[in-house]
Amino acid sequence: MPSHNDGVATELGKIRSEQLRDEAASGTMAGPHTVILEIDVPGPSLEVLSPRLGMGFGTPAFRIGPAADDKPADAERVVHRVGGEIERIIGRTPETFLASSGTFVVDATGPQLRELAKIPAITAIWPNTRR
Repeated sequence: MPSHNDGVATELGKIRSEQLRDEAASGTMAGPHTVILEIDVPGPSLEVLSPRLGMGFGTPAFRIGPAADDKPADAERVVHRVGGEIERIIGRTPETFLASSGTFVVDATGPQLRELAKIPAITAIWPNTRR
């Protein structure tokens, strides 16, 4: 039978930085960090076109369309719901949502990261740092 600690480890496993994961686990308040929250929203589909519909020599015979199995309204509902959960945790509306990648960019402390990792629709938490 899975223990409570298994769930916590899984949640903290969403945090893709050892430093941020340690802060979340210990509850330390080293200050807010800018992070990218990857959420589970349906991505676009790739539609292969008939060769006669292509645009000419050298033009790919495909186009990017809406998500295959989900309606755009479903994705909007997920984004709206997750945005509300993020607001409840960090105390303000998330300012940045990047639709092309299905991510929010927020500032959060270690304890807030721990709470954000509990949101089922958040699949990963990445530090927003230069490399």
